[in-house]
Amino acid sequence: MAKTIAILNFKGGVGKTTTAINLGAALNILKKKVLLIDLDFQCNTTYTLNFEVGDGETIYDTLTAKEESELPIYEYKEGFDFVPASIQLENVGEQLVNRLRKEEILKRIIRPYSDLYDYILLDCPPNGGILNINAMSASDSLLVPIDCEVYSLQGMKMITDKFKEVKEYINPDLEIEGYLLTRYDGRLALHKMAAVQMHQKYPGEVFNAKIRRNTDLSKTPAEHLTIFDYNPQAIGAEDYMQLAREITGIKRKSTAKK
Repeated sequence: MAKTIAILNFKGGVGKTTTAINLGAALNILKKKVLLIDLDFQCNTTYTLNFEVGDGETIYDTLTAKEESELPIYEYKEGFDFVPASIQLENVGEQLVNRLRKEEILKRIIRPYSDLYDYILLDCPPNGGILNINAMSASDSLLVPIDCEVYSLQGMKMITDKFKEVKEYINPDLEIEGYLLTRYDGRLALHKMAAVQMHQKYPGEVFNAKIRRNTDLSKTPAEHLTIFDYNPQAIGAEDYMQLAREITGIKRKSTAKK
């Protein structure tokens, strides 16, 4: 039975796509079978995994199909599959507005695939719209990346309020997988303060792993590679492997450098 994790933040530019792709790759290295679904109309995950929009069916086609439809699954590498996005997702709410139980469409779609994977990762759009409600409805947990540069407790409150609402009314089993500090630089007082505040505000829910600033991570999309394929010795690879080990419960072999 797959564990479904929604990688979600209502703010853009916090590292959702980078996390979705490289966490998926790290889990795959740990011998876990992974399905990554791109729900963001910006299609950044889709682009990075080298799928040209328009080359085939996407998650948009499955979400808006009038009859039950299979997911368009493509292989990135053995044991690591993905479902591409479409720019049409930006207006998908208009297509779903009259559907019954529209908040649970994605949950119904992915249910048949749960026995085929160990992890299903959802790369969510930067808003609080219907796709994110669907993602939370379909997921076991939320992974929330937080860019230390744009850190905002007010922004976090919006996410936690929506999480509580969905948990109460739609998905009572939904949990917080963890809050992930991204683009972290331990030399900066602002980043250290963000880490302290997050641990104080959400005790026990902040990952020990921090995704440190790493130029190699910023280069991978243009190369259509994960950090592990681009430079397996990069600190970004080390950080995402630490994150994957935390999620799977596998003890890390080394301690990340500060």
